[in-house]
Amino acid sequence: MISRILCSSASASAAAPAHWKRLGGAFCLAALVLSGRSVDAQVPELTPDQILVRAKLTYHAHDVPPYVVYTVQRKERTNGLIDFADTYTLRLWCRTSDNSCLARHRTDGRVRGPLENLHPRFNAAIDPGPVTVDLFEPPALPHPTAAPAGENIPTIGSIRAVAESDFRARRARRVGDAYEIEVEPRRDPDRNRAQTMTVDAQTFELRRIIAHDRLYLLGSATSYPETFTIDLRMLAGHPILDRIHGGTGEGYDSEVDYTYTEVTFPPILPAWYFEPATYGSRIAEAPVR
Repeated sequence: MISRILCSSASASAAAPAHWKRLGGAFCLAALVLSGRSVDAQVPELTPDQILVRAKLTYHAHDVPPYVVYTVQRKERTNGLIDFADTYTLRLWCRTSDNSCLARHRTDGRVRGPLENLHPRFNAAIDPGPVTVDLFEPPALPHPTAAPAGENIPTIGSIRAVAESDFRARRARRVGDAYEIEVEPRRDPDRNRAQTMTVDAQTFELRRIIAHDRLYLLGSATSYPETFTIDLRMLAGHPILDRIHGGTGEGYDSEVDYTYTEVTFPPILPAWYFEPATYGSRIAEAPVR
């Protein structure tokens, strides 16, 4: 399989199959309502809440393409050394209506190997994505399963997609050409761990989210502070994931990076890409780039 499970702070004692890995951390942003007046981007007296809701409205003003194809490179390091078992590159062909994706490994610049059907998302036992994921969509709750006995696999946190009404904007400041907003949870601080988000001061496009979480060792009560940074960029009028970095310290040195490249938005993809039952007979037709 493509990755191994990680247990999250939202469910630190939850175990999961050793062949999956999960990136998560709970972070949510408030669903706020603008006052009735129209606020121009140049008006300096915008409140933190108004900036936050403008960012959400701007984010959702962009159409979601029906299909997206992209490459994700995952790199993991522990104590400064690369974890080769959990460092890999995937090429994915995705249908955005349900995030169903045909996935193949890329090695030595070539797409090869078996075909897999994945549903990348946040707060799940799989790599985060797809690149067009709605970061303001309420997260689905995880469904943990039991891990093999004797396993002691470190987690990499539990980043969640942004849920509504779980956060309020505390304060905002201008940093160069952007607003940096500090947020706090309205409820459930152990799950909702977002601390800051960065929004373009002119366009109100979302640029970055920073969330804090805990890294737990599976089968142990031991945990370490962890920080996740999610960077976004615009491509062909769509906000997409660009890079995710997670890292710990204070007694356990672990880092994970996801980099999203080679992103295209084809108008159509073959229907069989999303029918895993047919993969065995379709290998000769499988995409290789």
